[in-house]
Amino acid sequence: MSKVKQIQAKYREKYAPKIAEFQISGTSRVCTICANFDASKPVARQCSAFPDGIPLEIWTGENNHTSAYPGDGGIRFQAIGFKRAA
Repeated sequence: MSKVKQIQAKYREKYAPKIAEFQISGTSRVCTICANFDASKPVARQCSAFPDGIPLEIWTGENNHTSAYPGDGGIRFQAIGFKRAA
């Protein structure tokens, strides 16, 4: 199992009670305003950094993904309309 899959499995286990108790929102206060978010498939919760699915820790806003996160390939949160200096 890849490192990314291991981390995702760890967070699935951590969030399983939340998932069972609450429905995961279709929007994220972090991801849905990120330029890297794939808005064409919001239910899939995918982006350039996490094409296999955004980790729940980021989706739920517990991590704002402004710093490195395992498996993100160096792609970080970038607000829509914000251009990073070259």
